[in-house]
Amino acid sequence: MAGAFSEGENEFVLSVKNALFGTTLNYSCQSHPFNRSGNVSGFLVGGNLSIMAHLTGTPSMPSLKGAILFLEDVGEYLYNIDRMLLQLDRAGKFKDLAALIIGGFTDYKDTITPIGKTAYELIADRISGYKFPVVFDFPVSHDKNNVALGFGMEYLLKVVPEMIKLIGKPGLKQLHPVAGSIYIHSCAYRSKHNYIALGNAMTFNLSFFYIVE
Repeated sequence: MAGAFSEGENEFVLSVKNALFGTTLNYSCQSHPFNRSGNVSGFLVGGNLSIMAHLTGTPSMPSLKGAILFLEDVGEYLYNIDRMLLQLDRAGKFKDLAALIIGGFTDYKDTITPIGKTAYELIADRISGYKFPVVFDFPVSHDKNNVALGFGMEYLLKVVPEMIKLIGKPGLKQLHPVAGSIYIHSCAYRSKHNYIALGNAMTFNLSFFYIVE
C-alpha cells in the first residue's frame, strides 16, 4: 500500500478513504483458474498467513466459524507456506469457513531442490477437501495493487466463473466482536482490553468501536 500512496490518488488510495469514512466497499476482480464458485455472506477476518499461523492456539486468534478468511504474504519460502497452511488445517481453522480469499503471495522463494509448485498451487491443494467458495489473486498484497479491507465487517462474496464481487459497508453495527480495523496489508485484532497490531504496515485502529470483554 505504501507504493500506491507514492503515486498520488488512485483507486487503491481511494479505497482507504472510503473505508475510513464509511463509504460502501464494493470490489470486483477477474476470475482465476483455481477459484471455486459460490455466493456467501460472512464477517471478514485474516491477514498475513504467517501471522495467522502464529496466532493459532493463542487467545488472540479470532473465531473463524462462518468467516470469510483472507490470507496473503510476502517473501516466504514455499515450504514455509505449505507448513503454515498445514498448521491451520490441522488446527481445524478451515472446516467452518464461509469462504476463503487469497491475496498476493509476492516474492516467494524456493529451495535448491524445487518444490515444483507455485504458492497458489500449494494453497489449492491444501483446501481441495473443502467445499467453500475460494478466490485467488484478490488485489490485496505487499505490492501496489492493494485495496483496503474492513476486518470484522459483514461482506457478501459472489464468485462466478466470469467475475468476483466483494461487497460490504463498514460501520459500528456491522462490527464483528473479533476485529475492528481497516486492513492495509497488515492485520490487527482486539483481545479483551488490548489492541494488538501485528505486521509491519499500516493498520488504522477504529477506536470508537466497542471492545469485547
